[in-house]
Amino acid sequence: MGLLRGFEPSAEDFDNLMKSSEGRAGGRLEKFTVTAKQIILYFDGLGPNQWLDFSYKLRVKFPLRARTFSLRVYE
Repeated sequence: MGLLRGFEPSAEDFDNLMKSSEGRAGGRLEKFTVTAKQIILYFDGLGPNQWLDFSYKLRVKFPLRARTFSLRVYE
């Protein structure tokens, strides 16, 4: 997921997502990495029609105007 300049993610939200997804047959969050420009989520296998729905918080570091960009998902 792309990370907007001026925001930082709450690692606590991703830790909670890891804990809540334990024991799932598919769609379990194995680990996550936060870099300066993106958040990388590592899930175990997902089925062809399986959906994942989650939310997370971003903290504002300083005031700004921003525009989002598209996200990419890799197999």
